[in-house]
Amino acid sequence: MAVHPQLLKTSGDTQTQYDVYEGVRHVNRMITPVGIASDHVHDVGEQDILDAMFLTKDDADAVVPEGGTARQVLAERTRRELAARTGGDYAALTDCEALDAIEYFVFPNFVPWAGYTTPLVYRFRPHDDDHSAAVMDVMLLEPVPVSGPRPPAAPTRHLEAGQRWADAPELGYLGRILDQDTATLARVQHGLQAADGPDVTLARYQESRIRHFHATLGEYLED
Repeated sequence: MAVHPQLLKTSGDTQTQYDVYEGVRHVNRMITPVGIASDHVHDVGEQDILDAMFLTKDDADAVVPEGGTARQVLAERTRRELAARTGGDYAALTDCEALDAIEYFVFPNFVPWAGYTTPLVYRFRPHDDDHSAAVMDVMLLEPVPVSGPRPPAAPTRHLEAGQRWADAPELGYLGRILDQDTATLARVQHGLQAADGPDVTLARYQESRIRHFHATLGEYLED
């Protein structure tokens, strides 16, 4: 979680689960629990977690009841807000669906997030013939109201070279997080280009999804 130090009190990065399914070539998954503290920080209480969450840090009425947890408070808050915004019934929504960072990868370039707190979708496309660059599309997909007219589509915003994701206010706090990701991607790419040798060593578990992608891509190239 060094990439996003502001999330250490609110996301269980060390408990992230990576799923590669046997016999499934085109889909894999990552789940990071939200509403708990990372094992990299200590002495963080349930109210500390709630106070640090972007959803509640400015809300003086957000209080963890005695015997309760920040995760329970956050999940119930999400259910109420979704119901108020859409008119739908979210009583059966699990805490995981309401809160956690659930990211799927769909081969070759589509990355939808399945949770309601971070309703992100990424798409990566080639940038002309430049193998060292790509076009990254970021979308926020909110649930539509149960009744009434469908909201109009949001206008597309193009960021020029040198602009930050945070320059797109419609992304909210996620813009700053994407800027941290982008800085990390640049460092990773520089490291790969500077590497000596034809092979890249990937971690057995934390980078299993990357290995899965390359195994699938290799099968297509062989064919």
